[in-house]
Amino acid sequence: MGLFLPENVAQGVISANFEAGIDDVDNINVPEADVESPWLIDKDVSWLDGEWWTETTLDSGMVVHKLLPQSAQNADTLSSGDIDASGFSIKTDGINFKSAGNFTDIVQRMATSTYRICLKGWARRAGYQVPIPGLRTRGGVLLVPDDDLPQKVVGPCIIANNYGIPVWYARWELWYTLATPPVKAQIPPPNFAQHISATTDLLKGIQVPITAPDAQSVRSGPDLTNPIRRGGQ
Repeated sequence: MGLFLPENVAQGVISANFEAGIDDVDNINVPEADVESPWLIDKDVSWLDGEWWTETTLDSGMVVHKLLPQSAQNADTLSSGDIDASGFSIKTDGINFKSAGNFTDIVQRMATSTYRICLKGWARRAGYQVPIPGLRTRGGVLLVPDDDLPQKVVGPCIIANNYGIPVWYARWELWYTLATPPVKAQIPPPNFAQHISATTDLLKGIQVPITAPDAQSVRSGPDLTNPIRRGGQ
């Protein structure tokens, strides 16, 4: 026979419906059941991450007319030497820009300059769909959709489920062109996920990391009963 009795027997518990020492008060009523934490308060802070940027191309409208050579000329190459040749490892020059030819082509303007601006980017947002951004003006001039390059959007689509809160994703590539030349500089697009724009004033300084105070610390003076503290021997 063992040295220890069953807990119910040792504590004189007659009922066999529960074991002594175990409290079943929360088996039915869960205190946290009716307590909810709000997942979002402001739609402006629902942006998780993302990047927005523009890419610009320029066709100057210039054309270079190529002339037939009047004599035999060696072919031009950007290579500085044969990689298999001995001594290549000690060469110090980079790309070869020295031409073997001697010629002057004819440059002519054939058309006006063509500016193309593309708004690219992607974003992830909690709870709400990602609105696809667009451009109205660039460089102080009204934009029109480009007739050669199509606009492309992927999504919005749900990529995650956060306790019933959908996480939306989208990316875009929207091409525009200008009917008249730009007349001024352009501010880059803002970043909604980082809550910052190119017009934000720069700070004069950045706060260094701060050490958190000890919650258990107690303000006190020096121990004057100690002779060493008092400068004694």
